[in-house]
Amino acid sequence: MFKSCERAQKMERPGDTGILPSWHFFRHVASAKGFAVSMAKSQTFPHYLAAREELFRDLAARNLRSLLPDMPKQDLENLASMIAGAFVGLMRRWMETGLTAPPEDLHNAFERFVRSVVRP
Repeated sequence: MFKSCERAQKMERPGDTGILPSWHFFRHVASAKGFAVSMAKSQTFPHYLAAREELFRDLAARNLRSLLPDMPKQDLENLASMIAGAFVGLMRRWMETGLTAPPEDLHNAFERFVRSVVRP
């Protein structure tokens, strides 16, 4: 699923950083608002997010590696962890507050954050 989201985002939003396909994930969650809000209230939600954060961290590390090939491995992994944590934290807050903001706002906020910490 991640690869198809990445490809679609690159085609639809070529100016994005491409570190994570946040545009598609925010839109996907917004399309299932009722489910997302009920899931955010479940006891399994923290475990679900923790598992997804690991996947997002790996994806961010892979994309950062191609963007910043000279960055030391440990620094790159730390940066990938910060980016994945920010994405999951933003998604969690949005879901827990009932998806009140449009997905575009969340995506734009995430892109601003990534641009502020990633400087090729």
